Amino acid sequence: AITQRVIANHEEAVELLQDAGRLKSGHLHLGVIAPFGITALLARFREAYPQIQITATPGNSSELLEGLRRYRLDVALVGQVSSLDEFHTTCHTQPEIVLLVHRRHRWARRRAIRIRELAGEPLIFREQGSNTLLARQAAASAAGVTLQPAMTYGSREGVVALVGAGLGVAPLPEDQFNHHPELRIVRIEDVRVRVDSYLACLAERSDSRVVKAFIELAEQCMSGQTT
Repeated sequence: AITQRVIANHEEAVELLQDAGRLKSGHLHLGVIAPFGITALLARFREAYPQIQITATPGNSSELLEGLRRYRLDVALVGQVSSLDEFHTTCHTQPEIVLLVHRRHRWARRRAIRIRELAGEPLIFREQGSNTLLARQAAASAAGVTLQPAMTYGSREGVVALVGAGLGVAPLPEDQFNHHPELRIVRIEDVRVRVDSYLACLAERSDSRVVKAFIELAEQCMSGQTT
C-alpha cells in the first residue's frame, strides 16, 4: 500500500506540472457496486473533463473499500462505509428497494405486494451484511415478519441470473436493475425502504485533483436533485 501511495502521489505531481494547474489530464480509477446508478454522473464528468481517462472496476462494498485502502482505486460507489474517519463520503443516491421476480412468478403481474407476503418466500441477496439485506430485515421485523435469505451471491449479475432461473425473489435497489425480458419489478406497498449509496475516497486523498473534481460534480448533481 505504501508503494501504491508513492506512485499515486508521483503521478499527481507530474500531471499538475504538465497541466499548469488546470485539470486537462489524468486517470480516474473508479469502483462501482453497480453501473446503472452512476452512468449519468459519468456522462457529466466526461463532458466536463473529456481528457480524463476512466477505468471502472465492479465489486461489492467491502472489496471496493479495500481497493481504496490499497490505492488501487481513487473513488468508489459503495452501499456501506465501515469507517467514517478513514474515508471521505458523499451520499450519491437513495434508491427504493424493490423486488425482482421472474416473469412466471405469481407476483409478476402485480404492481405491489404487502410485506407479510414475503414470509416463507425464498429470497436471494447479493451479500451477507449488505445494506439492502439489513434495511429489508429491519423493515420486516418492524412489521412482525421474519425474512430468511435462501441464497447469497457476490455480484448483482449473479443475483439477476438466479432470479432469471426461477430460484427465488431478490430485493434490490431500483437503480441497480436494468430492463430484462425475463424479469419484473414488484414494489412493497405498505413499507417503503430506501438505502443510501455513497461515493467514497480515502480522507487523505480527498484533495487529489481528479478525486476532488469527481466528488464535487457528484455533490452538484445531488444538490440539483434535491432542490
